[in-house]
Amino acid sequence: MKVNDNIYMLKIPSKMQPDQFTHPVIITNKDKILLIDSAYPGELETIKNAFYNEGLDINNLSHIILTHKGFDNLGCTKNILKTFPNIKVMAHSNDGKFSIDVKLNNNDFIPDFKNVRVISTPGHSPGHISLYVKDQELLVAGNLLDIELNLLKLTDKGLNIDNQTYINSVKKVSNLSINKVISYHGGMLEGTITQGIKCLVN
Repeated sequence: MKVNDNIYMLKIPSKMQPDQFTHPVIITNKDKILLIDSAYPGELETIKNAFYNEGLDINNLSHIILTHKGFDNLGCTKNILKTFPNIKVMAHSNDGKFSIDVKLNNNDFIPDFKNVRVISTPGHSPGHISLYVKDQELLVAGNLLDIELNLLKLTDKGLNIDNQTYINSVKKVSNLSINKVISYHGGMLEGTITQGIKCLVN
């Protein structure tokens, strides 16, 4: 799904749970492509097809950002790197139990994608991050937020390593101007997102 001229949201079905989907995000900048999260393990061919269906050349994939070390978020990264070994993998410095080339911290801007800012949003995991594209007022939330039946929801607290830290992270992003949010498991929602987030935590 094309979000705008250079941002796309993929919808990747899970082979393990066919009724479940992940929504990796693609951001392009000239001849470079950034992929945010990489679906479940074993989904590389599906990802390749999703690139093709959006008119994108996966050979131009240059960067992968992992919002956290969830099994379903870093799933295809190793397989992608076997095929495209020059890709730079980025993740928060607190989520370093996998091989990463660039350690990210709060308020960092992504190399070659200077309009994409890192927002440190721990709680679901110690190093969870979200990505904010200011000129689009877009939050790529990872697992920070969920969407069900076109309603914004908090992540089930049973899935969070520290629920109070998680709530503080949600409050943190509620200070941003957001009119689009992409949830890794829930897809995209548009509208008065900032106000919706505030309602969840106030």
